[in-house]
Amino acid sequence: MLRTLIAQMATTVLLLLCGVSGGQAGPMQDFEREVRMAYADYRIALFRTNTNDKAASAAAIDAMATKWQTLAVRWIPAPPPQYGEDRLFKTTLESVANILVTAGEQTAAAQLGAAHETLEKFGMNLPPCAAGMESGFFPTG
Repeated sequence: MLRTLIAQMATTVLLLLCGVSGGQAGPMQDFEREVRMAYADYRIALFRTNTNDKAASAAAIDAMATKWQTLAVRWIPAPPPQYGEDRLFKTTLESVANILVTAGEQTAAAQLGAAHETLEKFGMNLPPCAAGMESGFFPTG
């Protein structure tokens, strides 16, 4: 009797876990992976603008902007579950896109110091956000 009860409880817990994580793991993980991929280009762009390499800076900013645009087009209409109630989700994604446009323009004008400072806003000066974003959406440093 006890073994049957334990087996039933274990099965119930497994089914609940599979149901919850299986339904959300895809979008949650996809979004986080896309952000990490764009963030890698951000770090490269920071390094390149700091070394005054205009061509490499432009390439890194363009790479990040392309990834970010893809991310925004995919996720703004239907945010991943962890940000579904975040009222500033769209605004934050758009803010990053604007930062990248400005940094790209500054790089094209050979203002790499200004572009570097603009890029730093990505991790440090985004508007405060509710829910998930406020708790660590964007990595810093």
